[in-house]
Amino acid sequence: MGLRNELRGERQSEATWRKYVTLAGNAIHVANPNVLIFAGGISYASVLSFLKKKPLSTTFGNKLVYESHWYPFTAGPEKVWTEKPLNQLCRAKIDGYVNTTAFSFTAGGSAAVPLFVGEVGIPGAEVKKSSDNFLSCFATWAAENDLDWAWWGLQGGYYFRDNRTGMDEYFGALSYFWDRPRNPFLLNRLRLMQLKNQGT
Repeated sequence: MGLRNELRGERQSEATWRKYVTLAGNAIHVANPNVLIFAGGISYASVLSFLKKKPLSTTFGNKLVYESHWYPFTAGPEKVWTEKPLNQLCRAKIDGYVNTTAFSFTAGGSAAVPLFVGEVGIPGAEVKKSSDNFLSCFATWAAENDLDWAWWGLQGGYYFRDNRTGMDEYFGALSYFWDRPRNPFLLNRLRLMQLKNQGT
């Protein structure tokens, strides 16, 4: 069960996040103690670093999963993905991501909390160099860590969204008519991440 999606704006805060994640998580756990509870961070589900100093105290224990979203434009303009050698840039971006969000599953012992990347994506019709570099970086790191993730999004378009009819979903894996892949090359790129690379 996922809690509030992509907190943002002036009303978001660490205190508010802690209060309502705890309240909602407890309510879900009482209703069904068998389900996992997904809690995304603040700032569009990209920041959980405040948990380093004070981890979340819950009554639903090992049912908690932290969720993050990551795009080429997360934590800076997309163009930065073409401004330095990819290996150097990728290392810096991964270090930044681990520092703000992914530290939760790299921590040792009881401090470790699973991480689910609930949204990762790039515009699918024409893959720009910056998007390609981002995807190469993320796919390699995700495969190395056997990370669980979800692509944004499957849908090719919408009947109605943002007061518009027939809106295209540029990040969609499917075409506007939902009848074929928007970009078969992109789907091939995702196959490495779909494999289970650790454990049995």
